[in-house]
Amino acid sequence: MTCTGDLQLKPGMFFLSRQTGNGGRWVAAAQSLVRGASTYTHAGIVLDKGEVLEGLPGGARISPLSKITSAGPVLVCDRPVREYVINHPYPDSTPAEVDYWIRQRIVGIARGAMVGVKYSWLDYAAIAMAEWHVPGWRLVRDRVESSKRLICSAMVDRVYAWAGVELFNDGRLSGDVTPWDLNEYARGTEQVSCC
Repeated sequence: MTCTGDLQLKPGMFFLSRQTGNGGRWVAAAQSLVRGASTYTHAGIVLDKGEVLEGLPGGARISPLSKITSAGPVLVCDRPVREYVINHPYPDSTPAEVDYWIRQRIVGIARGAMVGVKYSWLDYAAIAMAEWHVPGWRLVRDRVESSKRLICSAMVDRVYAWAGVELFNDGRLSGDVTPWDLNEYARGTEQVSCC
């Protein structure tokens, strides 16, 4: 895979790409109504061994990195790990050791806890209801939260949260993350677009 920029792909980064077909068009329309239009409609975590974790309608699965990069433009962001290393100095560890440890933790959680987690189309309705303060939105959100289903971008957020890495501190409910949100999070940071 050829990437532009100075950033090399490392385990623990997240990626954004385009989902093809009707599913991709549906996600694009849904997130436009919820947050805003985005080039990206799919998200996942870069793992080790040339693999990624991606959330799909049939359940989250591990795929070859080449599958993602062959589908079109990909944005890869390392901001969560870099900020964690800066904000969590350990007295007896070097920054390189903390970097290695947190990347291993992210990959371990992705591989061990997320494979097979089903997709939740209802998440987009719950996010929209919460965004627009539609009566009953908390009931829908509670149902989504209890179902153990996640959209791909919420899965990314959950992996980081379980690893102790906070992406958003704006008071949003757990799982209220779209690919648009991750794109906004990555905007203006050290990132790399891959072809």
